[in-house]
Amino acid sequence: MKKTVFDEQARQSILVRLSRFTPDAKQKWGSMTPEETLRHLRDLLLNALGEYPAKSAKSFLSSWLGKNLLIYVFPWPKSPPTAPEFDAKKLTTPPLAFEEGMKSLLDALNRFVQSDSSFSFSIHPSFGALSRKQWGYLMYKHFNHHLSQFGL
Repeated sequence: MKKTVFDEQARQSILVRLSRFTPDAKQKWGSMTPEETLRHLRDLLLNALGEYPAKSAKSFLSSWLGKNLLIYVFPWPKSPPTAPEFDAKKLTTPPLAFEEGMKSLLDALNRFVQSDSSFSFSIHPSFGALSRKQWGYLMYKHFNHHLSQFGL
């Protein structure tokens, strides 16, 4: 069974891994720093909550087949392309200091998972419209991908 951040046990496993994340963590691949990673994870949560706008692009990923294959079936490649609004290396404002970034990320995650079941999430910039269930799986997969990047 696929994991979702809406499941308490799966979310707790993410929180335990985040508690082991440190400002001096070294990535196994990619180029984001720990601070940039926290920002990157937080910004997608904020986007889903409608608080961080991003342009939506029509592509294979936004088709029913594309989004379901990437969310549920295929593992993510190392260093896949990302929407410019979420590319930590292209953003003009610096990320928050590690502790502040972690606090901001945890706040966004809590607000995301505590959203009412009738809450209308924003459109994902690559995958388009997603159901609550799809957002939950996507967020778990996104956190897992980046925590694995740092060996967590």
